[in-house]
Amino acid sequence: MFKQLFRLTVVTYVWKRYKAIIVSTVILFVFFWLVGQLHQDYLSYGDLNKDTQHIGLSFVIKWA
Repeated sequence: MFKQLFRLTVVTYVWKRYKAIIVSTVILFVFFWLVGQLHQDYLSYGDLNKDTQHIGLSFVIKWA
């Protein structure tokens, strides 16, 4: 029982102290994942239409 209380206390302390950093890091990772998915969709779209003219530009925009 004391072990669970100790864990809950530690988790609560960490969450209250680092909440902003944790949330912003999760949002950043979700943003990177979303950009990667959108870029992959664009590459698939360009491949299906045989339109490779702007592929290099899409990588520049993705990493900018």
